[in-house]
Amino acid sequence: MAKALGVDSLRYLAVQDLGHCIGVEEDSLCLGCVTGRYPTPCGNALLEEARRAFAEGRAGRTYERAACPGPEGPAQ
Repeated sequence: MAKALGVDSLRYLAVQDLGHCIGVEEDSLCLGCVTGRYPTPCGNALLEEARRAFAEGRAGRTYERAACPGPEGPAQ
């Protein structure tokens, strides 16, 4: 990966250190895209739908087809 990026070395950051590095308090930072654990039921439902779609070979944006409630109620 370092070669592909054109750098001499590459280090991985511990998830718990991410907030500090970008200046955001850990309790204010959603790490769902990194950990797979989302802070809301809808986020978790979207993750499960994305996994199903991938397994079935379906393309498209998950949030456009998932039935998560929004301000107007569930998506159609």
